[in-house]
Amino acid sequence: MDAITLLKQDHDRVKEMLRQLEQMPAGQPEQRRALAETIIAELMVHERIEEEIFYPAVAAAGETGEEEVEHSIEEHALVDNIIAQLEAVDLASSDFEGTVRVLKENVFHHIKDEEEKMFPYAKKKLAGKLDKLGTQMSAYKAQIEREMERDGLMGAPLRKEVQGSR
Repeated sequence: MDAITLLKQDHDRVKEMLRQLEQMPAGQPEQRRALAETIIAELMVHERIEEEIFYPAVAAAGETGEEEVEHSIEEHALVDNIIAQLEAVDLASSDFEGTVRVLKENVFHHIKDEEEKMFPYAKKKLAGKLDKLGTQMSAYKAQIEREMERDGLMGAPLRKEVQGSR
């Protein structure tokens, strides 16, 4: 699978999960927690494969690529800050719902930027390299997921909050 297809699949999966989380009733904190943990883990893995494999290739393709990468890294930092806020709020509160809404808006904006600007640029400039990049990204993604699972890093802060609110 080429790099752009892999990233778009991740985008589609995260967008759907964010829609589900936004619709989930406050009276379901365990389900909210589980879905929020999954979303956070997906975003963490996705950011790493982009920042460590895909973005360097795009940046190396030229000045426009460098600008797109810089913008995307800034958006990643913003999403990371929103995730930290999400981890700090009560799962049954309206603050949680508001933070999920802000996270969704920012993630959707980032996805739109990548898919409308960076991906067409990458298709043009990295045409012969996208399959190899996709293979590298897929293998690295699987490695990161195994490490996170092994180390218990899959949404632990939210898990603590739910346990603490009982």
